[in-house]
Amino acid sequence: MGYRVTGIDVAPEMVEVVQSAVPGCTFQVADAHALPFDDGTFDIVAAMATLEFVPDPAAAIAEMARCARRGGHLLVGTLNRLALLNQHRIAKGKEPYASTHLLSPDELRSLLAPWGPARMLASSPDRRGGGALPPEGVAGPPPVRRGGLNGPFIVAEVGL
Repeated sequence: MGYRVTGIDVAPEMVEVVQSAVPGCTFQVADAHALPFDDGTFDIVAAMATLEFVPDPAAAIAEMARCARRGGHLLVGTLNRLALLNQHRIAKGKEPYASTHLLSPDELRSLLAPWGPARMLASSPDRRGGGALPPEGVAGPPPVRRGGLNGPFIVAEVGL
């Protein structure tokens, strides 16, 4: 599609695997809290299923914003803590859900607020849970989210 893509991961093993699997892209080992790029390097800086696993999501987002050019975009995808499917996985102690910090749509919006208003979408709600009752071990039904943000995966975009 004409994009020049640079990917990072903190795990050298992951970078090694993806380098041979995704031709035409470059990958390197780096920490989301200290990206090895100059200010304003990229048009779009994206983090997919990343913030759940970093110790300081706000610092990671600040680094993303630093690396995006003025007029560029931040794109964040994260597992939704309020989705029935994810609540069920957390209640069962299923990894990686049990040892990560999943975000709610409001928490993600707050993390992105210093960089501008976020446009957000969520994947379709999980139909296995029926949406009526929470999974066993989860207290009370999840609140209904504004804008239909009940699905297991949230994507947010901020224009800089």
